Amino acid sequence: MTEAIVQQQTKKRFDPTQGRDELNFAEFPLFYLGQRVPSGLTRLTFESEITDSARNRSINRRIVIEAGRSENVPVSSDMDVLHALIALGKHVNNLASSTIHFSRYQLCEILGWPQNGKSYKRIERALRKWLEVTIYFEAWWDKDDERWRNLKGFHILDDVELNDHNTGRPGRAKQTELPFSSVRIGQRFFDSLSAGYVKRLNLADLFHLSLPTAKRLYGFLDKRFYHKTRLDFDLRTLACEHVGMSRDYKTSELKRKLFPAIEELVDLGFLEPMTIAQRYTQVGHGVYQVHFARATRSKIGTLPLAGNKAKKSTNRQLVTALTKHGMTPVTARQIVEDPGISDEVIRNQIDILEWKLSRPNDYTIGNKGGYLRMAITEDHSPPNDWKPKDERDAIVERAEQAKRKRQAEEEKRLAEVRTKQEIEDAQRRERESRVAAYVATLSPGDYEKMIAAALERTEGFMARIARKALGELQPGSEPVGSLKIVIEDYVLALLDGTADAGR
Repeated sequence: MTEAIVQQQTKKRFDPTQGRDELNFAEFPLFYLGQRVPSGLTRLTFESEITDSARNRSINRRIVIEAGRSENVPVSSDMDVLHALIALGKHVNNLASSTIHFSRYQLCEILGWPQNGKSYKRIERALRKWLEVTIYFEAWWDKDDERWRNLKGFHILDDVELNDHNTGRPGRAKQTELPFSSVRIGQRFFDSLSAGYVKRLNLADLFHLSLPTAKRLYGFLDKRFYHKTRLDFDLRTLACEHVGMSRDYKTSELKRKLFPAIEELVDLGFLEPMTIAQRYTQVGHGVYQVHFARATRSKIGTLPLAGNKAKKSTNRQLVTALTKHGMTPVTARQIVEDPGISDEVIRNQIDILEWKLSRPNDYTIGNKGGYLRMAITEDHSPPNDWKPKDERDAIVERAEQAKRKRQAEEEKRLAEVRTKQEIEDAQRRERESRVAAYVATLSPGDYEKMIAAALERTEGFMARIARKALGELQPGSEPVGSLKIVIEDYVLALLDGTADAGR
């Protein structure tokens, strides 16, 4: 492929969701998880057992990354560079050639790294590592022959040529205007890529992640989710052999150190959230299984995420809100990352749409996504009676506070009424008890005298109706109504010493 063709192809819009990952390598980490490789560490080894269902046997797979020197052991950023190179090869010529032409300027754009000398040096160091590292892979699946092979070893890259050392200095042209650099992929690695033993790898998602553990877990689970939406693994096997965590960690440490990576994948929208009890289940003493469910979501878009981590998270939330209302993912992504459209405008127009949808008698909206796109891009003025959501919420809150205050006051009033009634009932029962105790001491003759005395000291209307009630009282019946009141008043006056017992 001539350089002119390469120039033309690389100017085509790059889709970071269409990266590629070789399926043998997707099983194991090719890099050290930490930021600094310990002095003296020159080899990484990982292994696990799989079932070859076609041949009804178990196969032990083992990979050794031999660096020779600890300085050459790859780390997470080196793996990012390799992913970006493979994606660029797919973009330019569909991996038809083992030689990939590139510029460090392009790679920085794909990786989301700043265009400066530090980034270019990082890329150069990564390429040197992949040139010098030897991979030993036992049980390598050969796509061409459709069989397992035991390999002695091979290199990821067989050749590197860098022609852009002056890139980024003041007054220099952009890298795309300078001679292209190139790498030649190792033959064994390239044979597998060209045979199609690859899977799609969404670099927009991968490069959004900040933790190396999260990136590695994403790559592995993304492969395993191909035929399933739920996966279950032995915790130690997953963490130590497929993610690359230290085998010296206790089970509790593995759970603790894996948790932030899982949360990043949940925040990304890749995994469904779970409680700790749902995520981990104990199957034996110190033995746990870890469980994952893939989140149901559509592709957000094809443009690389812009900004720092906080901005990327904000953008994802806005894109999700827009697509929820019918906007296509690509359009939502373009609107959210348009520098001429503020986040406030997007949020306000979403709020106005939701406000209108809550008033179907006043507004009829058919194509919500189209309406929202025009409202945002043209910055439509809100209706006169619309208020921002925080103001509407404040009005509702004030009404709720007033309602709660009225309810509290009514409850207080009812409580006071109940208290007053309870006091009166207690006083009434105490009066009746005292009267009954006194009456019990009287003979029938004394009882009649007591009634006569009570009526004699009563005057007016009460006296008349009490005498009438006495005349209607059946023998052996208890006094009621006005007669009962007159008797109680008299007895209580006697007991309190305020009435003349002989009267």
